Amino acid sequence: MIKIDNSHASAELALPDDMAIVAASQLVAGTAADVPRAIQRALARLPANLTGDAGSKARAGVVLAALADWWRAAVDNDLLALYGARFVVELLAKIFGSTLGSAMDGIGRRRRILVVGETGAGKERVAQLAARTVVALGPAAGRVVPFNVAAVPEKLIEAELFGHAKGAFTDAVGQRQGLIRAAGPYGALVLDEVGEMAPPMQSKLLRFLESDEFLPVGFDQPLRVPLHVVAMTSSPLTDMRQGKVLRSDLFHRLAATVVELPPLRELLASPERRKPVTAVILRRALAEYLPELPQGVSKDAALHNERIRAARDGLARKAERVRLEAVLRDVLPQTRWPGNLRECVAFVVQVVDFLASAEGIVDAAEVRAKAEEIVPRAHNGSPKSVVGDVWPPHVGEGLDQLERWYYDTAWQATGGNVRAVAARLGVDYQVALRRTKGLGLRGSEPIRGSDG
Repeated sequence: MIKIDNSHASAELALPDDMAIVAASQLVAGTAADVPRAIQRALARLPANLTGDAGSKARAGVVLAALADWWRAAVDNDLLALYGARFVVELLAKIFGSTLGSAMDGIGRRRRILVVGETGAGKERVAQLAARTVVALGPAAGRVVPFNVAAVPEKLIEAELFGHAKGAFTDAVGQRQGLIRAAGPYGALVLDEVGEMAPPMQSKLLRFLESDEFLPVGFDQPLRVPLHVVAMTSSPLTDMRQGKVLRSDLFHRLAATVVELPPLRELLASPERRKPVTAVILRRALAEYLPELPQGVSKDAALHNERIRAARDGLARKAERVRLEAVLRDVLPQTRWPGNLRECVAFVVQVVDFLASAEGIVDAAEVRAKAEEIVPRAHNGSPKSVVGDVWPPHVGEGLDQLERWYYDTAWQATGGNVRAVAARLGVDYQVALRRTKGLGLRGSEPIRGSDG
């Protein structure tokens, strides 16, 4: 189910050290509750020369803390419930495997990790966890700095990443250090939608990945910052490997370790994963329906959140009485969920709203009928696409033609409104802006209206 590919790594990076193998084997054999003890046993079984002196013991403590933090975060972020223990352990072995040896020796090693998955599949949680881990095991206290390539205009990406000098361009009223320097030595830069980066910027990023050097806009001399890079993309891995999304040399630099997340439809199709996955979706829907305020927003935030939690607990008990989770286990696999977890949670929020708003006593049959009524399906019984009740015909030529079909259908349905296209397809506005231009749609006449 989970695919973790290390084929692009060097021979040195491809081989996890003994510590990772021991820890992984202990974790596979144990349950979630046994993990901290299993980690301690793994450390105890290390060769004496790795834990003999005080410095090595101190570094072993850092590694132990990082391993324990990894497992706690995997539980807190629903990775264990969504993907299962084997996924978490395999991912642990890949992320830790080529880092633990250098961490025990006090040596820094830059990591390159590529997380691939469909829109809404949960890439950000995995990427953030991986970034936190490699920073925790590094020789310096760097920061984890996120950057969404698709959310920033193309002309500003270089200045955002590399920084700029005062007066480097019209609006450069002061000097900006950029996100790479903000992350600091051995911090981690988390790049979302890296496939949306324009070719000229890809070349500059490649140079940085190869040498740790970059040239801020308006500077005469390059700067050097060793940094971990965790990149995310919703583009298919086959397209990445064929150079359709990124330069092939940049892809191979980023893909020292590749983590490919399964789509929600595969998780729901698995009898083993369906129950825990449905539980996660329902829990997230309840939290989204009754959201808490961030601490510090107002002086009454704590009291407000206490009331919200009480209301949420009451609604959860009501959902349990009507066996909502069991209903969802039957209904959710009926749809392909092209928007994955994000889209599915939004659907379940509608069901929760029906349950919360219904007058009088609602039984399980009524909840099931409502869920089956609003679940996104086409009239012919096949799953409904994100562009309406139309499902794409068989496209034998490949994913490029399928993407064009989606964008063209959404373009016609919205009268050429790019923001509406982005909303329908569940992608960022900047992504829709670039793809409609790249596909030649923005030069065509819309049916009605404009993007204004």
